[in-house]
Amino acid sequence: MSIFERKEWNEISNLIIKCWKHYNSVKSNNFIVKPSIPVLWFGDLDAYFNSSIKIITVGSNPSDLEFASEDKRKKDSNENVLPSTPSFKRFKGAENIFNKLNLSEEEVKKYSLILNNYFKNKNRYNWFSCFEPILNGFLASYNEKGVYNKNEEYRISKYGNIAVHTDIYSPLATSPTWSDLYNSDKSILSQGTDLWVSLLEVLKPNVILMGYKPSDFKKIVNRLGLKKFNDNKEFFREYTKCKNGSPKKNTYCSLYVYDKNYVKSVVVYGTKANRPFDKITKEDRYILGRDVKNMLSIGGEVV
Repeated sequence: MSIFERKEWNEISNLIIKCWKHYNSVKSNNFIVKPSIPVLWFGDLDAYFNSSIKIITVGSNPSDLEFASEDKRKKDSNENVLPSTPSFKRFKGAENIFNKLNLSEEEVKKYSLILNNYFKNKNRYNWFSCFEPILNGFLASYNEKGVYNKNEEYRISKYGNIAVHTDIYSPLATSPTWSDLYNSDKSILSQGTDLWVSLLEVLKPNVILMGYKPSDFKKIVNRLGLKKFNDNKEFFREYTKCKNGSPKKNTYCSLYVYDKNYVKSVVVYGTKANRPFDKITKEDRYILGRDVKNMLSIGGEVV
């Protein structure tokens, strides 16, 4: 069934219109990447809704590199970040709508297809590889072909569970990135979290993956009213050693529950350094996904 034929489409299209209006109201600010489009989600919603396990991953807001021809930021001899070259190579078709004040019904559909095709694009941003091993433990991926499996060790196409990515603070790309924005600039984008919650209520995921520094995650717990997961036993996993055997500090994963407005999701939280769950090895991330999936008994057992 096409996303346009699903009962959720009316809510999704209304969210797209609301998101686009927000984008046009704030895009004149210097910290908004130009040219760009708002990215309400990344990934194939058609395949997501057809999956037996519905998983979303969560970041802060889209990277400025999503709309650059470069894959990495370039710096001068003084370590100052150089301007990137604008590009829609990851969002093909966006060049035809990015400057529209309002989207027609047909353009709303085109916009959704642009986002749906993100992980089918060979130019996708490698940042998402941090989540892929956990998704594989859940018998899921961002792409039915398996996105980050050069050696085919994590090829999961036979399972058919497709995840999508979302950003909790804003669907708008900024420069500097979210963590370096002034609080006054973040307040201008405050509608972003409301849009994310509205999207969550449409997607109704079984599982939400979040990787943040503890201080940042505490704010999310309070904002969303998350409760600690407890199904006759507490799930808490601490990682005390690096792969080379050296000590590792403040690296752990735990489970929470989001339970509001007919949405009940298990939140898998893990600490981070630079990217979500990057303090944990790929092998441990895969085991984490597998063990949580088996514990929740969803979509069949992973062995």
